[in-house]
Amino acid sequence: MGVFVTINKLLKQMGSLYVDLFKEIKKMFKDNIKKVTRSVLMGVGAFSLCALLAVAAFLIMGTYNKYIFTASNWAEYPNDRINMIKSMESQYDFVGMTSNEVEELLGKPNYSTLKANCEYIDLADVEYEYVAQYEINKESRSIVDMIDKNYVVAYNKGKVVYANVLIAD
Repeated sequence: MGVFVTINKLLKQMGSLYVDLFKEIKKMFKDNIKKVTRSVLMGVGAFSLCALLAVAAFLIMGTYNKYIFTASNWAEYPNDRINMIKSMESQYDFVGMTSNEVEELLGKPNYSTLKANCEYIDLADVEYEYVAQYEINKESRSIVDMIDKNYVVAYNKGKVVYANVLIAD
């Protein structure tokens, strides 16, 4: 009988060891699942943020590229011409160009007139024969651009003597 009691005690001790071992394994899995879940969620969040930033950069660059002056952008985006002026003026100095050279870049003007029919105050001190006007903010929705502005090119003897943004007369 003593042997049976000893075996029974050993089985109880082994049983409690197995129960403790099972509890520890369960706790370890539970802790690791939390860590793994947290890591996965952080990874998904970081990836989503990077993807969102990439899409935003792509959209911003697409908008920004149409503000860079090229003859094709000028023709294709007439409502955004006002945003291309700075880029255009950094690339080209129109003074001294012929009307053909200007029209290669800007196309046919929306309006042209002789000096006698022109009332731009900024041109009062400029010697010119006629001006060509290019609409630059016709359909702009910006409150800053509510006043009609034109890109005005003044010519004398077939060459540009003045080019700038002026308020429409």
